[in-house]
Amino acid sequence: MVRGVVINQRDMTERQVTEKKLRQSEELYRAVVEQAVENIYLVDIESKRILEANPALKQSLGYTAEELQRLTLYDIVADTPENVDRHILRVCEEEQLFLGERRYRRKDGALITVEVSVSTITYEDKKVLCSVANDLTERKQTEGMLRRSLDTLLALYEAGHVLSSTLESEEVGTRLLKIMQRISNLATVVISTPDQHGQMSIWRAVGLGDLQEKVRYTPKIQTTLWSVLKSAKPQSLRLEDLEEDAGIWTLLALPLRIQNRTIGLLEVYGPEKMLEEDTVEILSGIAGQAASALENARLYGELANRERQLEDLVGKLLVAHEKERRHVAYEVHDGLAQVAVAAHQRLQAFARRFPPISDKAGNDLNRILGLVQQTVGDARQIISDLRPTTLDDFGLAVALRQEVEALVGDGWQVEYEENLGSERLPAKVEVGLFRIAQEALTNARKHAQTYRVRLALKRREDVVDLEVRDWGRGFAPHSLERRAGPGERVGLSGMRERIGLLGGELKVSSRPGEGTSITAYLPLPALVEDKQQEERF
Repeated sequence: MVRGVVINQRDMTERQVTEKKLRQSEELYRAVVEQAVENIYLVDIESKRILEANPALKQSLGYTAEELQRLTLYDIVADTPENVDRHILRVCEEEQLFLGERRYRRKDGALITVEVSVSTITYEDKKVLCSVANDLTERKQTEGMLRRSLDTLLALYEAGHVLSSTLESEEVGTRLLKIMQRISNLATVVISTPDQHGQMSIWRAVGLGDLQEKVRYTPKIQTTLWSVLKSAKPQSLRLEDLEEDAGIWTLLALPLRIQNRTIGLLEVYGPEKMLEEDTVEILSGIAGQAASALENARLYGELANRERQLEDLVGKLLVAHEKERRHVAYEVHDGLAQVAVAAHQRLQAFARRFPPISDKAGNDLNRILGLVQQTVGDARQIISDLRPTTLDDFGLAVALRQEVEALVGDGWQVEYEENLGSERLPAKVEVGLFRIAQEALTNARKHAQTYRVRLALKRREDVVDLEVRDWGRGFAPHSLERRAGPGERVGLSGMRERIGLLGGELKVSSRPGEGTSITAYLPLPALVEDKQQEERF
């Protein structure tokens, strides 16, 4: 009897220990669940009702414990009932399932993003679903802010790169606007400037097709734009009272400022959320760069216009110079040269009719005849240097051949290759290439210290090439500016100027001891002669 009592007491003690451990385990479980930051809740598999939920889920969804117990899984999961049932079936089959990101619906209707893992457990003698959901809403917001900050930094970097990489106004303006449109999800972005008619005319725009023209030119918007232009302060305008089909909610107008001057406006049309502080700050930063682009475009346009005027002036000077050379050449030909030839002929005739009476008189007469003959030769050389008539009468190839023959007559070894065909080049092109060849050959005579040159003139399908090559002492092109005399610098710059005005390119290749090559390239489109300049120089 005593032994039976002892056994019963031992059983009771073990049961009490077990119950105590169970209570401790349950208390530990509840403490962990209650304090967990994850959303933990139990769901009845059949009814889909919420059986229990920890405080984290209540806080995330905004419900009380009593309200949650009146809800089903369909009420909080932002998905179709069919999909919910399908996922529950999978969990029951696999007993544990990671569902990944899902959307839960809060009491106020807002959606939050959660990462869900579900398993089956035993609860009150039956299987239920135990769902653990990590609320990713705050992390998603943080990631979005970081991504937005990164996009902003990249946009500002890209905008700076655009400004530093090109001065083409259209490219700069359009690319800056596309950057702003991309980072701010805007519908339409416009850079506008005031015109003489009292309206803000569009300089560059993107997304303009989404903005009805009549909407932008309504008095209310135009008044706002002019107010920003005068005050130099940003303004916004809500457009909900305009046409419903405009698809636009808000206008944000920012002044474009350069050196305390407002030179235009940045007009931004888009959803109302673009008025958030960070978006306005981003747009304001890029607006400063857009102002720089607008001002640079204006200055670049003025510079380009002045360069065109300068090129036109230089071209006219070269034309006038060639005409004057031609005029002087013909004056020398018709005047001095003819007089010298006539004087030489008359002296010869005089000598035949009245022979000298002494050797001294004969020597004097021969000396005079020699001087007159030299004058004739000098006059012809001057004519050739100024404007060879062969260039006008027979073209560039023949004129250059005469230059080659003159060099050969002086003892030079000359290679001449010509492949122009039968068609004459425009007069200004022939004159330009002739002057380049003449200047290059003159440089070879004066500086190359050689008697060997090669001259090649070729016309290919889309370009004309002229090359003058010598095998003289050569030079270092980069040091020419430091050591060359004024005549040498003017000679090379003059050749470059001539070929540049014809739309071509001049290349100078030389190394000390290896000779010099001067090559002029002219693209064929540049050879189309203006009818107004058909007159020969």
